[in-house]
Amino acid sequence: MAWGARNVISTQGFSMHPHRGFDILTYVLDGSDGFRHRDSLGGSKTYRGGSAQWMRTGSGAQHEEFWETSDERRTSIELFQVWVNLPASQKFDPPSIRYLGAAHGAPWHEEVVDGTRIRTVLDENIVAAASDGEGATPNQRPRAEVLHAWIPAGGKWAPKVGADSSCSLYCREGQVTVPGPGGGQVTVKAGESCGFASGADAISCTNAARGESDVLLLVGERLREPVAMGGP
Repeated sequence: MAWGARNVISTQGFSMHPHRGFDILTYVLDGSDGFRHRDSLGGSKTYRGGSAQWMRTGSGAQHEEFWETSDERRTSIELFQVWVNLPASQKFDPPSIRYLGAAHGAPWHEEVVDGTRIRTVLDENIVAAASDGEGATPNQRPRAEVLHAWIPAGGKWAPKVGADSSCSLYCREGQVTVPGPGGGQVTVKAGESCGFASGADAISCTNAARGESDVLLLVGERLREPVAMGGP
């Protein structure tokens, strides 16, 4: 989880800068004002709450990102940006950008299971359905999924992730308990995150708050390759 912002009032953002060799999901939460984007692929778009951008930086792309502002009222925007590594064989894929969500013709899948509302923000089917954007159609990559769940008070969510997956969870609001080392339970509070060891086909996530808890789960295939980080 690279960063999130809440109730932004600054006119600042991120001026033109380069990326290469990984994918970026920028997920703007429902009800938020927009995120203004311009890129070296020739694209320029403001996408708002309930939308996301999936960017394959591949062989290299530049972009800028600024909050949507108004002189008449305070800007309110909350988003998550997730950087997902690419395998060595795809580091030089052609760069591309796709916009996700119902407003862009690539709606998210939502369901309610035992009172928990679950939104699939990212998976290979959503990316394959996306046509709004710039650049080449992105090549299929190893599994990368983002789930957003709202768990009611007293509720439990047990998503199936696959025993050999790489998983991490972020608690946006409320608090949840998840399996910890040695068979115990770990509490994850609002603003905290945790990772999971491989071996379990599903993750048990129980709401430990008096009200609703709101969590994001990141699930990916383990690349089992060296990781090198550098540059912007």
